[in-house]
Amino acid sequence: MYLNYRVLGEGKPIVILHGFLGVSDNWQTFARSLAPLGFSVYLFDLRNHGLSPHNPEHTYAVMAADVAFMLSELKIHNPIIMGHSMGGKVTMKLANDFPNSMKAMIIVDIAPYAYPPHHQTIFKGLLSVDLNVIKTRAEADEKLAETITDLSMRQFLLKNLYWKEEGQLAWRFNIDALANAIEIIGEATLPDSPNFLPALFVYGEDSDYVNPTRIPEISAAFPSAKFIGIQGAGHWVHAQQPAKLQSVVLDFVKNLK
Repeated sequence: MYLNYRVLGEGKPIVILHGFLGVSDNWQTFARSLAPLGFSVYLFDLRNHGLSPHNPEHTYAVMAADVAFMLSELKIHNPIIMGHSMGGKVTMKLANDFPNSMKAMIIVDIAPYAYPPHHQTIFKGLLSVDLNVIKTRAEADEKLAETITDLSMRQFLLKNLYWKEEGQLAWRFNIDALANAIEIIGEATLPDSPNFLPALFVYGEDSDYVNPTRIPEISAAFPSAKFIGIQGAGHWVHAQQPAKLQSVVLDFVKNLK
């Protein structure tokens, strides 16, 4: 699948993959901080997200294949692939299925082990928003608030609303396909055999997505991996501690052979 993308800067290629229900724009500020430092930063919208095509199939295998296809199409050679949350799992799957597709990977606040489904409340809220009736973002927010009390999460979701035509709002993401994939999103992305690709696992110390006690389990799957916890950050590391994340990313890249 040909994915929507944008590129900022010139230099060493870094590809950034966003998380579930996100969009490439979520990482635009971070990408702009890296671009002047000698990098070409590619931001992809994964399938069923942003401006990329919709398709009923939403698995890590097909998402990894989409990214591999884009790397070939855009002639992006030996990139660093950086993925957040679902995008991190796509990156790990890409490293397994297409082992020569990247120079190194950076995984942000996610691990390769399985997670139980935990987006049910979000989808309950999203599916309650009848866009044939609701005509403003404020009305959509009010409806979402009946189920989703976290304002920052509602604002994150509402970034996906757009005017399909005058007076008609629509979601950018493919809500039906993603709702059907809710269990797939939590699937394990452990490699078929230990993967020795250079890897950096960055996690927010206030997040519960990466359990430090399970780091040995991740190390067994990715023996060359390094692990860094960032203080003052939860799951949204790039938004909560962008300078610290940039620092650890640059240190990791600088030490790559």
